[in-house]
Amino acid sequence: MDRNDAYMLSKNLKEDEPCSVCGSEHHPKPAGHTEGTELTALEKRVENAREKLVDAERAYREAKKAALVAGEQVKALAGQIDQAMQELEVKNVEYDTQKRRLPEELRELGLELIRLELEKMNGAGAEKLQAVEAWEKKQEEYKEELQRLNEIMLLKNTGENHQTLTNHILIL
Repeated sequence: MDRNDAYMLSKNLKEDEPCSVCGSEHHPKPAGHTEGTELTALEKRVENAREKLVDAERAYREAKKAALVAGEQVKALAGQIDQAMQELEVKNVEYDTQKRRLPEELRELGLELIRLELEKMNGAGAEKLQAVEAWEKKQEEYKEELQRLNEIMLLKNTGENHQTLTNHILIL
């Protein structure tokens, strides 16, 4: 067992580096390997354990990096949520301000009913606008007709000859 321990220690010895047992920096006769299935099996187990340790350390570093990235993402999302909440508060204040400006009969209605009432009012306003435009067009036609009739009367009063008067009437 001591020989196996000595051999295990000697595997890590390097020239010009101190021995972990005696402190010497020179290693002229390191312990050799003794034959034995138990030692070989232990060495394999140790080697497997070292490989697993390396893999576990690598996985740990990757998990730590992923956790840092996730932490930063959480901070960014928390900031976005805070900003969205502030914007929502501003929009709620704007909504309340606009709602207070509505006629009293609309204030108590829900948002969808308010939208429908406004659409109905806009439709009625559009109809009235069309009626006004039609009336203005008709008024313009009446003005033009009045202008022509005034010209005819003027011609008649100034004594123009009958043919000129007839020509003007035909044009109308």
